[in-house]
Amino acid sequence: MNKLAVSANTLWLYAVLVHIAGSIVVNGVVMLPFGSILFMTVLWISMFILYDKKRKYVIPFVAGWFLSIYVIYQVPASYEGSFLLNGMILFLIWYVCRLREVKPTEFCHVKKIPIRQWGFILLITIGLIVIAGYINGLSMLVFYNGTTSSLQEVGKYFPESVIVFALVPAISEEFLFRGCIYQEVAGTNTKQFAVFLSAVLFALLHMNFNQMSYAFIMGLFFGWIICMTDNLSISILIHALFNCFSVFSFAFQNNALMKLIMNLHVGAYYIFNPILRDNNGKIIGEAVVEGAILLLCMLIFVGALLYFLKKDNEKRMPGKQIRVKTGFGKPQIEEYGQKDESILWKADREFWTGCIGCIIFAILYELFMMSS
Repeated sequence: MNKLAVSANTLWLYAVLVHIAGSIVVNGVVMLPFGSILFMTVLWISMFILYDKKRKYVIPFVAGWFLSIYVIYQVPASYEGSFLLNGMILFLIWYVCRLREVKPTEFCHVKKIPIRQWGFILLITIGLIVIAGYINGLSMLVFYNGTTSSLQEVGKYFPESVIVFALVPAISEEFLFRGCIYQEVAGTNTKQFAVFLSAVLFALLHMNFNQMSYAFIMGLFFGWIICMTDNLSISILIHALFNCFSVFSFAFQNNALMKLIMNLHVGAYYIFNPILRDNNGKIIGEAVVEGAILLLCMLIFVGALLYFLKKDNEKRMPGKQIRVKTGFGKPQIEEYGQKDESILWKADREFWTGCIGCIIFAILYELFMMSS
């Protein structure tokens, strides 16, 4: 288990195993009386023990535990599984950082977000929603979309659904991919390669081809945000807002304002609700073309916003050196650009095992949905 402390490949493999085996475990846990509550309690106690058991952390941990129990008590069993699974991923990250002798927030570069950057963040989120919508629409022409069915009841449990499907996944996924994996790979390889690799793994862990398509594109943007700002808090916030839009659109689909937003269109293309097939299943060519043009415009728009965000960050911290702490408990580099060729990240057996496992699972999922 010590190897997990120094290897992004091992961390990746364990994340895949947690998703596959963990799904089986949590499905069994939710069937037991008070099973989810006991499981979540064990996770919180374990994380507190790993966090040095200091008194000043008692209140935050108790508050987190109480909120978790409240959510589990309120939501249906089908929601509990997703909540517990993300809890397991957070525990994995917590444990890995403990072995690396560094706090998760420190290793993953969690920092305060300047108030003047919030406007950029909101506009970037809107642009990414439009971009992901078109990619998702294209993907749905070929692959099954399971997200729609899983969010149908969020209106009945709206506050809890925001936590289960928006906030917690954003935190766990960003800490895993743009935190632990990105920072370790960027510490030994180029930042551009770390962005690409984290995006690929982020897409694969969704384990269905529909979500993989737009998750990869979103992963690239989230990675570039970290690359330009060195602040995981920004990618967490954008990711959470992105997820919140999905929850809101399903929870308030009959609301007049939400209907207005979802019916905004350019010609035959609906901006926030892409429909690329008609009622007869025929592809709407006009919508595909108009969506592609809008996609190009949004890519330019978001790219410009990221550039301004980068410039604002450079003005705020001009010439600041960035120290990256890795698995040995000491900095391997003093600033980006200084690489030790002897410790370059390389794909190994564990890396490919995790990737193949995700692809096999995605194929089985697609076959199952086609046959059902």
